[in-house]
Amino acid sequence: HAMAPHRGSRSLVTALLVAATTSCHGASAENGALGSASTKASDDSEGREIGNEHRGVAEHTVEIDPQKIGQEGYSHNVTFTNGRRYFLHVPEGWRRHDLLPLWILAPGSSDTSSVFLRMSGVLPHSNDRQFALAALQGSHLNLNVASHGRSVPWGPDDVMYTKSVLRDVVKRVDIDMSRIRCVGFSRGGRFCSRLASELSSFISAIAPVSGIRFPLPNNSTRPMPIIAFHGTSDPVNPWQGNGNPQYWHEPVLGAVQRWSDRNGCMTYKEHEVTPNVIYNMHLDCKDNADVYLVQIRGGGHTWPGTSWTYKPAWRYGKVNQDIDANVEIFRFFKDHHRPATCHTAVLGEACHRHVVWVKKQGLKTQPKLYKGLTKKSSFEDIQAFLRRHIYADCPQPCRAKTRAKMNKAPPKIKKAPHQEEASTTLRKRHKLLLGRDEQRQVETAVLWRPQKFLLATVGFGLFALAAGFAIKRGSHFSRNCQEQMPSTRQMFLGVQREQSSPRSQQARIPFAKLGDRCANDCVCMLCEEKS
Repeated sequence: HAMAPHRGSRSLVTALLVAATTSCHGASAENGALGSASTKASDDSEGREIGNEHRGVAEHTVEIDPQKIGQEGYSHNVTFTNGRRYFLHVPEGWRRHDLLPLWILAPGSSDTSSVFLRMSGVLPHSNDRQFALAALQGSHLNLNVASHGRSVPWGPDDVMYTKSVLRDVVKRVDIDMSRIRCVGFSRGGRFCSRLASELSSFISAIAPVSGIRFPLPNNSTRPMPIIAFHGTSDPVNPWQGNGNPQYWHEPVLGAVQRWSDRNGCMTYKEHEVTPNVIYNMHLDCKDNADVYLVQIRGGGHTWPGTSWTYKPAWRYGKVNQDIDANVEIFRFFKDHHRPATCHTAVLGEACHRHVVWVKKQGLKTQPKLYKGLTKKSSFEDIQAFLRRHIYADCPQPCRAKTRAKMNKAPPKIKKAPHQEEASTTLRKRHKLLLGRDEQRQVETAVLWRPQKFLLATVGFGLFALAAGFAIKRGSHFSRNCQEQMPSTRQMFLGVQREQSSPRSQQARIPFAKLGDRCANDCVCMLCEEKS
């Protein structure tokens, strides 16, 4: 069995997984509490945000005994007041204030969190490799994700539910916020693809098994490392696409290629681990966000390396035992850390809309929710608050002081005393010369006033003489022109008649030719016969 006893915690978990019912995978599933106690959370209403995007903060009163966790680990089933629940597991040996990586587990259709834990066998790996688990559970055992990674509007907001789970987990356990990953099977794999789009500021990598999709639209604000597993003989979500028309359209390779393009990957390699297992690797991506597709030849709609029995076998296909998906996922996550960067939200991003809403309305309508913020709080302070409380998909902001230092002018170089004295002397001389130049300009302006008037008068007289001569010469030109050709008005009328009358050849008006007296004395229109 995938969950054989492992020291204290495994025997405890085995005892917790006794009650069972039937799931869509045809095997036993839990029909009760995973832990010995199920906590009812009191509801501290978060209120309504933009488009009801997040609400329902849950405060819990259950305390964790660090000594108990260190001895046997911690497995607990948490239930919110609205009936939603999730399963939290902290590995044995964990000590308070040690930052743990977190795997968010997303089960398949009609599966409880218990079924997913036993089918995948991930819980023993959590204890061995020291990472926490938070297993989601959909409303009516189905997470809200449909065609192209989108949600159906009449279903519950499971992105908001995931944020509520994260808020509760970080209150109970010290989580490394840069190492929150999502691992999902089938529908859960599609839901991880959706979280990569809607919560990219928190989800640092995803591992969909038999469920990789590319959400449309894709709202991720950073590259996303991905390792996906898919069998080429999957009867539920076909390798070539064209499966269930409600959600499975694009081929697996097409979805992976879209993620590769979005991550800016530059290199493609193939590595054959076994004859039935081939790694399709898109490498040299932005921020080390590589995209791996583990192609399993002849594999079905199953978890690679599991000891789970799928019934009926013809419905789900073969289980590949050449690799263990949990080991490969852990290795990929270990090699792909999120770089420590900051980003202040800009116009057009969801985080920016939340910050603006809080500043304009949220502080007035819900002051208790945003305790510690005021109207004088900076944009960066509000964004950091939203990220710290996981109210919105906000990255760590760049502080205003850091940006000011980057934009600050370089410091001035201090001069030696003798250099300072020389500079002072030069400035005084420059002032003195500048004063003399200004005095000269004033004196010159006063002296030039009568001279300017005289020059203006002479210029006007010369202009009047030239104009009178031109008018007299023009009248002489017009008399000479009238002797050999029609007037200018007649000439233009003649041109119009030539263009409009069909008898233009008979109504032609003679024009002066080059060499005539008119051409020498007048400005005449010269036209060729064909023009």
